[in-house]
Amino acid sequence: MRKLPVDRANRILPNHPGNAGNKVTASHFTIIESSTSFPGHNMDLVWQGLLAGMGHTSNILQQTGLDNNAFFAGSNALIVSSGVLNLSPARINTIQQFLQTGKSVYLQGEYLPTYNTNQAFAAIVGATGGTFNTGATVAGDLIPCSILGSLATTTNSVPSINYHWYGCTATGCNNVGYFMNYSGNNIGYVYCPINGAFGDMIQSSDQDWVNQSQSLPLMQNIVFHLLSGSACSIVCGVLDATEIDLQASRNNDGTVALDWITNGELTDGSFQVFANGLEIGGFDLDGGSDMHFQWQDQRLPSGLQHYEVRFRDMNGQTQLSGETHIDLGPAAPRLSLANVEGGFRIFLSEGLECQSLSLIDPSGRRQALPFAEVQAPQGQLLNMDGIAAGVYWIQAKTVSGQLLQAKCVWME
Repeated sequence: MRKLPVDRANRILPNHPGNAGNKVTASHFTIIESSTSFPGHNMDLVWQGLLAGMGHTSNILQQTGLDNNAFFAGSNALIVSSGVLNLSPARINTIQQFLQTGKSVYLQGEYLPTYNTNQAFAAIVGATGGTFNTGATVAGDLIPCSILGSLATTTNSVPSINYHWYGCTATGCNNVGYFMNYSGNNIGYVYCPINGAFGDMIQSSDQDWVNQSQSLPLMQNIVFHLLSGSACSIVCGVLDATEIDLQASRNNDGTVALDWITNGELTDGSFQVFANGLEIGGFDLDGGSDMHFQWQDQRLPSGLQHYEVRFRDMNGQTQLSGETHIDLGPAAPRLSLANVEGGFRIFLSEGLECQSLSLIDPSGRRQALPFAEVQAPQGQLLNMDGIAAGVYWIQAKTVSGQLLQAKCVWME
């Protein structure tokens, strides 16, 4: 017999509204086991320990438990705890039938779009009136992973989690929304069927954050949504009717001005700016309609640049502009400064390798500066807080021997 992880209950938030006797009454969960595929996959035990700490009961069934509907009557929700199970069509159909009884399901996914659990989520969505298409793997340590919509706020505040190992993108509408996002990629999903008599279905495309108990508050929010029927606050936005018209032009100082107009309504969200597939910046937006935006690419780029902007609302819905192209030719050797709160950001023309960077104060004294990020999208930050007001010079020497400098006037 496997033992429950120690001290699990003591790490549960005791007054969570998903606890028995509060907003959601004591409920019984059926959990489909996770350790058969790999002995270290203890997601089933993590869920069971968390539920016990919230005042709910649960039992763990083998995968054969999905071969019939015997567990339906005594269960308020179903958790399929492993993202690497090989679910047969008959077992997928059992999960769908459970959903159609009006009870909700957490169906764990994983990072490969071909995993059977990911395909099962898509199949159930499609069979019950929605649309959902798995996308591609997002590789690496995806932190911070942003949590979106009501799962970020109800009832624990969980704006992000700091553990998400790889993930799988997907797109959908007709009552598919998103609750996990990394760098513009939606990697966690909520399905609220068009038929209001059906239950909801939630999927994360990484099981490791659960296995490692990395965000018990988020797991509690998932439990609350499974039982309360409130997951449907996360639905598709109205971005399909919005067009983004983007233009780019070069400024005399070597920077690039981006201008775009939105035709249609935008809710609260954020813009991300991309150049040649690399995210180079962005900003938050309070919603509105038919708006005009301007943004400066300070990187002093060269050659052919392909720009696009992406808008992402608070539920993870995204809208891309069309690409705009501009050929900047070879970059003239330049050193550029951009004012930011507390100091400056320093940019060196693309393609120039920096050998040294210095700050020269009003008395002529020189101070060496780091220069690793002078060609990064964000530039090299120079923090001037606590430095006396006056006229300063930034001086860069390139590997090829060029000496470039720019004046900065600092006012405390």
